[in-house]
Amino acid sequence: MHKHSPRHITGRPLGALLIVALFLGACGQGQPPGEDGNDGAQPATVEADTPRQDAVTASHRATATLQAIADSRVVARSRGLVEELRVEEGDTVEQGQVLAVLDDRQLSLERDQAQAQVDELEQEYRHTRDLVEREIESPEAAQKIRFQLEAERARLALTELELDETRIKAPIDGVVSERMIRRGDHVNDGDEIFRVTDPDHLEVEVHVPQRLVSRLMPGQSVEIRGESSPDNAHSGRVIRISPVVDEESGTVRTTVYVDAGNGELRPGGFARLRIHYDTREDALLVPRRALRFGNGNAELFVIEDGKARHRDVRIGTDDGEWVEITDGLAADEKVVTFGQATLREGMEVEILDPDQRIAGSSEG
Repeated sequence: MHKHSPRHITGRPLGALLIVALFLGACGQGQPPGEDGNDGAQPATVEADTPRQDAVTASHRATATLQAIADSRVVARSRGLVEELRVEEGDTVEQGQVLAVLDDRQLSLERDQAQAQVDELEQEYRHTRDLVEREIESPEAAQKIRFQLEAERARLALTELELDETRIKAPIDGVVSERMIRRGDHVNDGDEIFRVTDPDHLEVEVHVPQRLVSRLMPGQSVEIRGESSPDNAHSGRVIRISPVVDEESGTVRTTVYVDAGNGELRPGGFARLRIHYDTREDALLVPRRALRFGNGNAELFVIEDGKARHRDVRIGTDDGEWVEITDGLAADEKVVTFGQATLREGMEVEILDPDQRIAGSSEG
């Protein structure tokens, strides 16, 4: 096996590397290291702001799928060929509106036969009662005909009901979300033929950690954002909290009513929720990006006399963007909000003017 010459490392002459090292060493002579960690380098450029004092709300964040509160599967309650379709998917319908019509000729004949039988028995019953009054017929004969008449009347009512069911009607107000039949199809009693969904009244189920359940109650406000319009916040409220804790996840099923937002939120869509459960007034707040977390502790940098100073702080309520500082920071101190990733204790810093800040690196 061929071995590299000791005079070469990765193809570069050893002598050349030594010359470079000596040159760099000579350049560094006579330059004492800067104070507290700059080592003579240029000041670090950062963004900084004083803490904000405002209300902050703690929330439980979750993602879930929106569901329609009223979502009805329309099934046929009669039999026959589909003779007429009066709606299509996407059409808005009202409760009781006819969606489709089945061929009713056979049922109409059955209804007419039943009606004729009822008419005949009614006439026979009246005649028999007359004979009973004249003591020509026994009361038992009239009673027998009356029983037959009642049975035929029930058969007629059933046939009329089945005939009415050939008009397929919307069970709720809403939108036709599915159509499973075509004109000319044969349907039987129990076949699923339409789906009608109310898109204006939605709900969503989220699973909340058991430790937070004591801080939730029906009526609590919820913020909802849909995938199609993430910048628009919609309102909601907690309407049900399950009394049972899920053994596997340690969570409690919580149901939230959702304002559909003029069609921006739709059944089956994905949504992000924030259930607000605690508000702190006049809290000392810093942007969450200003903080660093390690070993369960929170820390940040403040600026004193143009230098970065490390500070351990204690945090309180966190709304995801702003974090409450309960200890370790004064309201008039300058907090580094951007550029702290490379800072070390005592480094000199230069604060960017607001109009020089990097787009998206700061609020407002």
